[in-house]
Amino acid sequence: MKKFFCILIAFFSLSVFAQEPSQPRSSSVILQELRDNIQMMGEMISQKDSIIATNIETIEELQQKSIETTEKLEASIEREAEDKETIIQQNNQLKLQRKQLIILSSILGFFVLLHIGILFLKIKWNIKLPYLLNTLL
Repeated sequence: MKKFFCILIAFFSLSVFAQEPSQPRSSSVILQELRDNIQMMGEMISQKDSIIATNIETIEELQQKSIETTEKLEASIEREAEDKETIIQQNNQLKLQRKQLIILSSILGFFVLLHIGILFLKIKWNIKLPYLLNTLL
């Protein structure tokens, strides 16, 4: 492992020393390179600005959509609450009507059984009924 690191260090040190010194450049070349770099930087800045603008637009659209969905959700929750209230009221009404029907059907059943009993007595033993009971039959 030590040999590997020694070879690696020797290789990098040779590559550093093997580089030739660059020739001095003229000021016009340097200025042109700087202008080109400034122009490229300006283009990169304008591209980044356009990307930022599109991102801001998409963020605003998403915020608008989230506001709309929130409003729709609140409206649907209100409608659902109203629907639940009407269902509860209808259930209460149905319970009350069921109780009333049970009472009325039991009274009707009692009268039917009473009517059958009176008819049975009239036919079986030939009992003459008073006028009032006869009109009921």
